[in-house]
Amino acid sequence: AMQIVANTEVMLMDEVMNTIRVVVSEAIPLEEQLPDEMGVKAKKEILKEYYDCKYKALEQISEQYININ
Repeated sequence: AMQIVANTEVMLMDEVMNTIRVVVSEAIPLEEQLPDEMGVKAKKEILKEYYDCKYKALEQISEQYININ
């Protein structure tokens, strides 16, 4: 029974880490995808919104993981 609990915790941690990798990974960073002719202020707004969403997702992952343990 102890081994099953340990294996379940490892599987959960793997799932959490994989989810975090999906949230934070970017094949091509967003800032590199924005057109050069876009103004600095507009780029900052887009990037802030984009990274705020990623941050909120990480917060939710953290809260869910803490609530499980």
